[in-house]
Amino acid sequence: MKKEITGYITGIINSYSRTIERLKANGAPIAATNPFTAFKEELTDLLEFVIDIPDSKETSILSFNVAIENVTLKKRIAELEESCECMCDVERNLHKKIEELETAEIANREQLLDDKQKIEESEKEKNEFWECNKQLNELYKEKRNKSESLQAENKNLKYANKRMRKQVKILRNNLDGMKRKNV
Repeated sequence: MKKEITGYITGIINSYSRTIERLKANGAPIAATNPFTAFKEELTDLLEFVIDIPDSKETSILSFNVAIENVTLKKRIAELEESCECMCDVERNLHKKIEELETAEIANREQLLDDKQKIEESEKEKNEFWECNKQLNELYKEKRNKSESLQAENKNLKYANKRMRKQVKILRNNLDGMKRKNV
């Protein structure tokens, strides 16, 4: 197993070495090759570490790595489960909010229809009021015209009555004068 790991790490180091050489040959700046060089150096250190490990500890290191990986994976699974629960709660809350908003929208539409109907009724009443007002104005004009004509007729009758009183007075005086002559 140790041979396979060292062979694999050596292959990766060689691949990075070729990549660094190709970048330098193409005229890439040093800053572009720095990450590759740093990673190659870390792999070289890892290779030296693996080579220094005695063969008998190979299985214990492997089992240690597997145990660490298992613990890490279990933690990640727990985090993902917790995250899923949180997302389910969020989704439930969003569905609830959507239902509330839909209910509110239906209520608002009904209110709008009621308001529209009330406005239409109000417009109808207003039109009826204006029609009534128009009829009352026409009646008022008729009554005023009639009143004015009656006032004019009354004035004429008063004038005629006054003339008649004068004539009656004259006739009484004439009658009194005639009675005196006859007596």
